[in-house]
Order: sequence, then structure tokens, then C-alpha cells
Amino acid sequence: MVIGQAPVATGILTVSDLGCQTPNSSERLRIALFPKQGPPLMLETTEKIGAMPWRFVSLNDNTAAVVTRVKATRHVLVYVVRHHGNRLTLDRMPELPVAYNGDFAVAVANASDGLRLMILGGSHGRYRGCMECRNETHSL
Repeated sequence: MVIGQAPVATGILTVSDLGCQTPNSSERLRIALFPKQGPPLMLETTEKIGAMPWRFVSLNDNTAAVVTRVKATRHVLVYVVRHHGNRLTLDRMPELPVAYNGDFAVAVANASDGLRLMILGGSHGRYRGCMECRNETHSL
């Protein structure tokens, strides 16, 4: 299942879940770059990554972020995808140590020292529905 796609200078980056292709591995991901010219580049994670839902946002010309949560703690977790020459790399960032349900939003903003990935709103209650949303933003 395609989770997301993001335009970058050299083509389109996509993230898909491998769960339908390999039993018991619904959290392994495939990241692919479909360049304007040449064959696609692919990277498959060997470890299980995060918990649904995943967000995928473009950060700059050759970088995007996969935003997810740690299942056990519900902390927000970000993986940075970079396109270097003829390969893709995936780097895990430190967890945001705040529990979230999957109801937060992700935004990218320019700052004086570079781009900021922001986690907006969301809730952490046990039940969903008429929960009060957080009035906070975390910049990563």
C-alpha cells in the first residue's frame, strides 16, 4: 500500500508498506525514488518501523521525512530519507518523548537556521472521539 509521496528536485519519493507482500511484517517499509531519468532507486527497511499512521513530507530538494510513532510508548519518531547520488539513505532521529494518538498534523516551516519539521496538535487520551486537542507545537 502506498503511504505517501513527495516531490523532490530529482523526481518523486514514495513510501509503501510491505505488509501485503510479506506475512507478519506490516511495519516494514519500502522507500523509492522515481527519478525524472533513469531507473528507480529503492530501499527496504529490515526492521519494523513505527506504527500507523505514517506521514511523509518533503523537506528540501533531496530530503524527505517519514513521521510515525513508537508502538509501545506512542512517542513521535522521525526517519529522514536522503537521496545521495545513486542511493537512498534512511536515518532515525531521536524520539519526541511525548505520547500521541495518531491524530497529530505535520508541517514544514522555514526558520533562520534551516527547515523545521513541526508536530501540531494531537491528543494522548485513552479514548478517541470528543477528546480535547493539545494546544502545542513541537519543532524538530
